[in-house]
Amino acid sequence: MPKAPTTRPAHPHEDEEIFEITTSEPAEQAEERRTLFTIDGEKITVPKVIDERLVFLAMNYMRTEGAWFGTMYLTELILGTPQFKKIVSLLEQRRINQDQFDRISSRVNDLFFQRTKVDDVQGEQGKASPDSPGN
Repeated sequence: MPKAPTTRPAHPHEDEEIFEITTSEPAEQAEERRTLFTIDGEKITVPKVIDERLVFLAMNYMRTEGAWFGTMYLTELILGTPQFKKIVSLLEQRRINQDQFDRISSRVNDLFFQRTKVDDVQGEQGKASPDSPGN
């Protein structure tokens, strides 16, 4: 003998309380930054601790756009747009070379993937190091 069909409410959660998600702008908080390297004596800084939000955004960009574009996006996220644009401009003007730019990107990638505090990063011979002029 066939069973009678059971009835379900049209909206299974209609008896639950409706909740609201607010997407207002969060209050600006000063981000603690540390010097990663210098260019002609100007300090280039990065966040002391890399926010989980940046990790998610960069990993998603790497997934959708590829590793190279993801690396550039990550570098901009961590350095901040003004510092990133300055470095790109110096590269375009040939005031820094590709090797130096690659070292900058490598250092940023190391910080990102290790999620290391900048204070814990030790400079290596031939690589950009914190507060060292000429790198």
